[in-house]
Amino acid sequence: MITEMDVLLTRFIEKHISTQLGPDTIQRVKDRLLEKGYPLTQAIKEFDPFDKTLREFFGKGTDGMLQKVFAEICEIKKDKSGSFKSFVIKDPSFVNLILSTYGNQEKKTILETVAEVSLSISDILDKINLSQSTGYRIINSLIKEGLLIESEHNEVGAEGRKVSTYKSTISLLDIRINRSNIEVEIHFTHDIIKNSRIMASIMPIFSKPRT
Repeated sequence: MITEMDVLLTRFIEKHISTQLGPDTIQRVKDRLLEKGYPLTQAIKEFDPFDKTLREFFGKGTDGMLQKVFAEICEIKKDKSGSFKSFVIKDPSFVNLILSTYGNQEKKTILETVAEVSLSISDILDKINLSQSTGYRIINSLIKEGLLIESEHNEVGAEGRKVSTYKSTISLLDIRINRSNIEVEIHFTHDIIKNSRIMASIMPIFSKPRT
């Protein structure tokens, strides 16, 4: 299952791997993926076909390449036990996405409303007093950006049908301003980290020495 975190990270992985490999090499990677039935974006979301194809081209050098790509996107912080703790975002467009999202009062309110509890769309709109047309448009935008996740535990409605509920991908956001630099640190929800295909593949790579 592709998670919202996979959707969120894919655009930045694609951007930086394309820059690092250059137009000729990334085209060869794309062509090989298409032979397997995967456009580049979809392969990154699923990650395993992307990873295997990179290893066809670069062998053991793939781990070092992915470490460099992720270092350009974010710094991964771990807690004392060595488990994933948070991201400090390095990519300027990623920083801008988060700042613009939380700078939009309606988006910010929605994400804060479902930071700790999952709610149906109708319950979200009731709590923040938004019209359906505006609310659905904003919520769909947040889902598309990977910042809102459908909960694994949905509600049962009055007619006995399951009603989808949603929760913020981000559990905690810390924005620090140091002179002219803005540092954004994101803590993701446990379920997002646990279920992400990309994170499951990347975290073991980061336990290896940097090459």
